[in-house]
Amino acid sequence: MAADRPSSRRTSDLVRGAACRFTTRSIRRLIIRSTRTGASQRTCPVLGNRLPDRQARVEQFFLGPAAALPQRQFLIGGNGWDANVLPDNVRHLGHVFTHEHNAFNCTPLAVLNVARDSMANIGFSPATRVFEAAGAAACLITDAWEGIEQFLTPDEEVLVARDGQDVIEHVRALSPERARDIGRAALRRVLDEHTYAHRGAEVDALLKREMACRLEEVAA
Repeated sequence: MAADRPSSRRTSDLVRGAACRFTTRSIRRLIIRSTRTGASQRTCPVLGNRLPDRQARVEQFFLGPAAALPQRQFLIGGNGWDANVLPDNVRHLGHVFTHEHNAFNCTPLAVLNVARDSMANIGFSPATRVFEAAGAAACLITDAWEGIEQFLTPDEEVLVARDGQDVIEHVRALSPERARDIGRAALRRVLDEHTYAHRGAEVDALLKREMACRLEEVAA
């Protein structure tokens, strides 16, 4: 086998290591029209059920910034948050059904993604929310985690926040025009690289490469 050709074991490791990328829920090619007018300009929603490994990060990246921006209106969707004492400018929507996600994503000026602790610590594991928001041409603000640049380009296709202060600064600085540009750029990126068809082709290519390596080993 050529020296620069990965071994069967290395190829298998590559398949397993890249699993988070290939099994990420991709978006369907849908054309979504939205309007960002009136009160919707003042909202920055986050969607996710209240869970032990999400609670602290939501407080840091969402509830803290909301409290620091009392003139802005924020939304939180998902179960369990009614048990929290929320800032006066945060409205709890309760459960948001899947068929309502596009409206939730594309109506406000920007939407916020907050990863669970496990996903943020491991990295390279974008939640479905990331692709849903991009697929709706929404301007997405996401908490920082390793590997985000492999999926969306920071400051061009997504806004990345290292902490709550970054979220505050993004919200304060964001104009409707820039939000629209970021959302459209994100939509183009996911349609170009992150559809089910792309994932299927990549998995197929890896499996064929693995099979070819095994056949060479058997023939040797």
